[in-house]
Amino acid sequence: LKELITAKKAAMKAILLEAKHRALMDKQFHLKIQKRKVSLQGKLDAQTSDLHDIDRMSEALHDKMIELQHTQNLIRDSIHTTRSTIARLGTASAALMSDGGVGEASR
Repeated sequence: LKELITAKKAAMKAILLEAKHRALMDKQFHLKIQKRKVSLQGKLDAQTSDLHDIDRMSEALHDKMIELQHTQNLIRDSIHTTRSTIARLGTASAALMSDGGVGEASR
C-alpha cells in the first residue's frame, strides 16, 4: 500500500513536471517568435529609413535636374539671340558696304 502511494505521488510529480516542461517549451517558443519579430522590426525600420533617405535624394536630384534644364533653356535662348544679332550685324554691315562706303566717310 505504501509503495502504491509512493508510486502515485511519483506519477503525479511526473505529470506536473511534464506540464511545467510543456509550459516552458511554449514560453521558449513564444520568446523565439518575439525575438524574431524584434529582429525583423529593426530590419524593417532600417530599410524604411534608407528608403526615406533615397526618396529625399531622389527629390533633390529631380529638383536639380529641373533647375539644370531651365539653365540649359536659358543658354539656348542666349545662343539663339546671339546668333540672330550676329546675322543682323552681318546684314547691316553688308548693307553699309554696298551703300557706297558709309564707313569710309567716317574715317
